[in-house]
Amino acid sequence: MSVTLRQSIGTAIAVWERIMERKSKAFTLVELLVVLAIITILASILFPALAQARRAAHKTVCLSNQRQLTFAVLMYTEDEHGTFPGYVQDTWYRQGDTTPIWTGMVSPYLKSEGVHVCPSASQETKFGALWGQRGWPSLGLNTNFGLWIWGGEPIRINESEIEKPAKNVLLADSMPGDHRLGYRGYITNAWNPREGQCGVPIVINGVGAVLSDRHNRGTNVALVDGHARWYPIEQLVPNRAPSIMDWCHCVVDANAAGLKWLVHYRCSTD
Repeated sequence: MSVTLRQSIGTAIAVWERIMERKSKAFTLVELLVVLAIITILASILFPALAQARRAAHKTVCLSNQRQLTFAVLMYTEDEHGTFPGYVQDTWYRQGDTTPIWTGMVSPYLKSEGVHVCPSASQETKFGALWGQRGWPSLGLNTNFGLWIWGGEPIRINESEIEKPAKNVLLADSMPGDHRLGYRGYITNAWNPREGQCGVPIVINGVGAVLSDRHNRGTNVALVDGHARWYPIEQLVPNRAPSIMDWCHCVVDANAAGLKWLVHYRCSTD
């Protein structure tokens, strides 16, 4: 306990004893001001601690949600003969906004829809099961598990292709929002090989398929083997350029935590 807090509590006790001695006598202005000052000091000390405890509780709940979602994805995968759900079930032009996305595909394996939401995310987060609701989720699937080649069918990843399940990112905190503003509710690297450069591989707190560092400058991450943990955001973003022998894709795997975002691409660091 800090000296300031001990002194404040001691003063408050002394004032309270005087008040009890006076009983029916009126308070003096000085006594009232002292009590108000003590309440203000205590509030300034306790409120940040309570807020910090609340944030820590939200991080723990989010981590638990990600574990449950991971198990749901793995159960879905088992029933689909080892094939993971893609971030979209079908091409959008075939069913439009009613095409299911991964959240809807794994929902039958969950008891509650509440696990799709991070309690620390903005008010723009909620459960979305369809392509037209793709921006809402605050826990995003790594889109490298269900790549969608423009004009073709979504690619499905089989568990036999994954060589490092304890390192491959499956889910992580993402930024929710209206998809018409660019939010996607997924996580992925934002490389575009058509630009001729690797570009920015991971974006933090932006718009699109991006990561969020809302948990004390960090992100909850769930891995393919079923475990999940919190990482400082600096450990997740690339900290070096890929090898000259690698495609631009591989820059996303160049992170301090040694996590793999790619699935069926092999990099020189593998």
